[in-house]
Amino acid sequence: MECSQHECDGDRDPEEKGLTIGGHESAWLADLAGACILDDTKSHFRKTKCCRLHRDDGTAAFNNKLSHNDMLKWKTKFQNSANRLAGENCLQFTCSMWLDKSRRELPTEENDPETSIETGNFFPCPDAELVWATNGNLQFRVHLKPNQQLKCLNADSIHTKARFKAMPSGVCKRLSKLTTITETNKNLPLDKICPQHFQALQQAGPVT
Repeated sequence: MECSQHECDGDRDPEEKGLTIGGHESAWLADLAGACILDDTKSHFRKTKCCRLHRDDGTAAFNNKLSHNDMLKWKTKFQNSANRLAGENCLQFTCSMWLDKSRRELPTEENDPETSIETGNFFPCPDAELVWATNGNLQFRVHLKPNQQLKCLNADSIHTKARFKAMPSGVCKRLSKLTTITETNKNLPLDKICPQHFQALQQAGPVT
């Protein structure tokens, strides 16, 4: 099957062509490449509780607590496997490790610029945060980047009426799936749990 990326950039060399960020073809190709990589590197994820990939962002939860050096070794082995699969080092992976604050561990090996350590109360994932509850359970909540501005479709956009009509329910379903139901929030409406998202919907005008 001819990849749709060859249709972009006119007569340029196919090896130099690219896709726009956010395009349908870009998302499809990212999912395809990611699925291929994960299928070929299963051995690296045998000791994980779960492994998920969304576009070019992935999350894995390991069975045991890994040290910073253990994570560097794992990331190097995974990168080498991806390089062999691609036939070159064109796919470069970065890695963020969530380190327990109680473990005052210092790396004994040279730091990897492609590997970072998160030591906060939560671990940011694509659109979600992983949080340890006081009872020791792992929970999820919606993640917002610092100073992130949320925007919805403007009322004068060229999108169809059906798209406008479906947007509020789509946003609510997505926020619900990203939020763990707890004793604290189970009786709260979504607009109280995620006020910034609903403010963005209101600012979109008659979309709501």
